[in-house]
Amino acid sequence: MNKDSISILISAGEPSGDLLASEVVNSFGKLNPAISCFGMTGPLMVSSGVEKIADMPSVMGFGSPVKNAGAILKSIHSLVTAAVARKPKAALLVDFPDFHMIFARMLKKARIPVFQYISPQFWAWRKSRIHTIKKLYEKTFVVLPFEEKLYLENGAHVEYVGHPAVNRVNTAPSRLEARKRLEIVPGTTVVAMLPGSRTNEVERLMPLFIETAIEIHKSHTEAKFLISAKNPVVFDIFSRYPKEITGYVTASSEEGLVIMKAADAGIVCSGTATLEAAVAGLPFLGVYKTSNLNYMIGKTLLKIDKILLANIILGRKAINEYIQMDAIPNSLAAETLRLLKDGPYRMQMLSSFAELKTILGDCHSADKVALSLNSFVISRG
Repeated sequence: MNKDSISILISAGEPSGDLLASEVVNSFGKLNPAISCFGMTGPLMVSSGVEKIADMPSVMGFGSPVKNAGAILKSIHSLVTAAVARKPKAALLVDFPDFHMIFARMLKKARIPVFQYISPQFWAWRKSRIHTIKKLYEKTFVVLPFEEKLYLENGAHVEYVGHPAVNRVNTAPSRLEARKRLEIVPGTTVVAMLPGSRTNEVERLMPLFIETAIEIHKSHTEAKFLISAKNPVVFDIFSRYPKEITGYVTASSEEGLVIMKAADAGIVCSGTATLEAAVAGLPFLGVYKTSNLNYMIGKTLLKIDKILLANIILGRKAINEYIQMDAIPNSLAAETLRLLKDGPYRMQMLSSFAELKTILGDCHSADKVALSLNSFVISRG
């Protein structure tokens, strides 16, 4: 490492965080080439030049961290050892709150300033977490408009940087370009299906999505269905289905946003992709399905009555949410067919999406995070 370089530790725990972190690192490259990063990485971070100390565990849910406890502890040990030895000017922890709050405590003991990008959703459950956040983090970069007020009310350091979904959508291909890239015949009705990026999400939702496509196909025989294969497990599951189904259902390794831009309606796993779909102006329905145990625990802890980010920001259920036992093929098919019709229901949803875009504004989240961190490390000398 160059003696004049400025060292920053950066850590992500799953694919969405890998993308967010890589965007910040790319912004560092344009802003201050003296900054060098190391930490817990995914492939996008490595491609952006981050030195890998540990692989991201990509675990989720109440049970998974227990099953992966050995790998998680090993990662924490490697990261703390590297941090103590290298003494970075700052640490940026991206999303993945349960892991990162443990890690943040250790970094704070080592006198390393810690920043968090993407707020733990304490406003949805475990509201007392804000007091821990206030003690642990130098600053939290939040991406939802209402989060800034909640932080300020509790005396926590915060900076609203806007949601990265906005910039991604703004720089994505147009509908015409997306359709050309996907080789869609003009005039074809397309339904986008995004089953998530985590393996457990894909395994639960893929069969549901394909059964839904079969139901829709019965009354909309000319429709085509594109499943986003962000996780390669999609292809493994898809290969088990007969050719008569794969004739109108296709798994695509294209970027999820390209598939959404090319589609007329969508079925989307709860998460960031639902906000991207809304900003992109794709009429869709949201789906959330987990293990029965996780669902029962989550239902007990949840303090809000909406789970889709667009609905939470708008303060109403502009998009229908199909959760757990309500997520069945017949219901999803009926809602999708309703969305495909050029009528008042579809137009009302598109109007809500326009309102959402106004609320979110024009965002360049990664650039804002990089600028703030650069100013901090420069001020520290």
